[in-house]
Amino acid sequence: MFNKLFILLFLSIPLLGHAEQRLVVREGGNVTANIASSSLNRIAVQGDRIVNIKGMTGQFQLEKDLNLGQIFIQPYSPDDKTPIHIYITTEQGSTYSLTLLSNDMPAENIVLISNSGQDKAIVWEKTAAYEAVIVNIIKAMHNQAELEGFYSSHETKNNIQIKSLTVKTIDSYLGGKLKGNSYEIQNVSDNEIRLKNTDFYKTGIRAISILNKSLPPQGKTIVYTVSGV
Repeated sequence: MFNKLFILLFLSIPLLGHAEQRLVVREGGNVTANIASSSLNRIAVQGDRIVNIKGMTGQFQLEKDLNLGQIFIQPYSPDDKTPIHIYITTEQGSTYSLTLLSNDMPAENIVLISNSGQDKAIVWEKTAAYEAVIVNIIKAMHNQAELEGFYSSHETKNNIQIKSLTVKTIDSYLGGKLKGNSYEIQNVSDNEIRLKNTDFYKTGIRAISILNKSLPPQGKTIVYTVSGV
């Protein structure tokens, strides 16, 4: 399925960050998020549905998606940088407080993650053998399958180019102590490129696996990484 797992190597190509904000929050807790000042910003709760929202009247425009249980918020005035404080209640009875900071930026996609799921992931990671945990994360990413205690995001991100390669995020798997990412790598040069695990290391990475290390011109492969959170 994938090449032999490579653990604790040292390498130096920066990988993609995440466009969406995935914020872990406890029941009744508060989180701070950045939002676009002149566009609608999506807010959703992982594995739950928003049923009610309260905030100061006149600060923001609100649209509700009753079918999916998500909301869309846009500040009324792009020039007003006063923080927006809102409270949301979910279908499962959870209440969260958000502080939204208005900025000149593209529309944001904010996903709240209950830390109860994070706690389950921590227990799973501690009780399973270390290498088995890492292999299971990579298998789940390869098969685009669910993994207990991990939150997955199968949303393709924009390409970035590093030397003769383009890098595109495919999946992210977030657990209590570990995080998995998979990337589509394409050779955009006119020459064959031989990839090495050491090409994809950065601080915090615990494991790297490359599906196909030999890339012909315009060829593609998948790289899996597992890192500490």
